[in-house]
Amino acid sequence: MIKKLAVIAALLILHSVQVLAQMPTTEATIIVEAEKISSQEIEASRSAVVLDEVAIKLKRPSSVADILRDIPGIEVVRQGSIGQTTTVFIRGSKSESTLVLIDGAVANDIMAPSSGYDFSNLSPNSIARIEVYRGPQSVRFGAGALGGVINIVTKEGSGPLGLDYLVEGGTYETYRVALGLNGSSRDFNYSLGTEGFKSTGFSAAGSSSSLEKDAASVASVSSKLGYKFNSTTKVEATLRYADAEVDLDRGGDASSDDPNYDSE
Repeated sequence: MIKKLAVIAALLILHSVQVLAQMPTTEATIIVEAEKISSQEIEASRSAVVLDEVAIKLKRPSSVADILRDIPGIEVVRQGSIGQTTTVFIRGSKSESTLVLIDGAVANDIMAPSSGYDFSNLSPNSIARIEVYRGPQSVRFGAGALGGVINIVTKEGSGPLGLDYLVEGGTYETYRVALGLNGSSRDFNYSLGTEGFKSTGFSAAGSSSSLEKDAASVASVSSKLGYKFNSTTKVEATLRYADAEVDLDRGGDASSDDPNYDSE
């Protein structure tokens, strides 16, 4: 009886081994991406918003601040007329708690009292992608990202030489002219842009016609050059320059109107 039980047990063990050997094996798939976040993460996380170049053009914004203003959880504050200091607050946090990156470089002004970033002179015409992360992101992006992160990626040239231009006008005698060149040649790519903006604006001290209007004039130049050594290595250089002259008032009432108070 004992021998029969031992034979049956041995047959059962052998059968189990054969079944396990015939079962198909599965291999884990690892996806490696060069983006800040993958599309799967975007769908799963409501704290992240990504706008590509098509979405940005559909909004027809006059500034990057206009794009950010439409995103839930973000408050954009401009201190007066067109061209004046514009700051962003994410989910009620301080402006210095928002980390701003442009092509991977920290854009926050460390010399400013709040160490925030002024969006008043940042043009949307040279931007290819905007990523917004709402909420604490210090683990991923380091210090300064307690409130959130705004990651801006500028356009990269590709293909034959291309020309982009923009001419527009609006109220307060506002005019904007922009010109951009981009393309690539073998392993070298380039993107160059320039923009001029001018507006008579309105007075932050009140709506009376006797008050001096707070005019703004901005000229900016941007460029992005890149060279690809091989499939895994490339180098990029970016340049951004803006020259702005903006009229200011000393307060929000008629007595604060000052024709000689401006900022450059």
